[in-house]
Amino acid sequence: MKTRNGFVSNSSSSSFLCEICGRHKVSFEGLSEVQMVECENGHLFCEHHLLKVKKKTLLEQYKDLQEKGELDEDLEVEICNKLQGALTPEEQEARLKEFEDQFEDTYADLDQDGVPADSCPICTLNYISNELLISYLQATTKLNLDLIADQIRSSYKNLQEVKEYINQSK
Repeated sequence: MKTRNGFVSNSSSSSFLCEICGRHKVSFEGLSEVQMVECENGHLFCEHHLLKVKKKTLLEQYKDLQEKGELDEDLEVEICNKLQGALTPEEQEARLKEFEDQFEDTYADLDQDGVPADSCPICTLNYISNELLISYLQATTKLNLDLIADQIRSSYKNLQEVKEYINQSK
């Protein structure tokens, strides 16, 4: 049986596999139906693994929307006034709430845009796969996996013996 990571599709449904916990879900609607997200670098994982994003400052949010050309002109003037301290605290709070809503709407559709890399547990190395661990060990210690496999085969009769050795060594 072949196992595919990430996104697998056929004519009527899509199958999604979490790269962190291995949860497998089938959907006719997309990622949101199965509570999964994909980061901007293509990592697919369950929503509950999503890292909390540091709230951007008002200035950072303003610059992001300005660069994307998604900033309403009236809102831009009022944000500039707030940044310069020209609005009353009540006006600042109301406009800030409106701005935050516009910012959230901009990033609301995670199925299309993807989760930012700084919210992805894989990109941020909060989760490290066994594959990456082995690759790192090979690169840093010059381990030869073929030699290790040969040593296992010559030292043990079956998988059970290898597992017993590993459990005793912990």
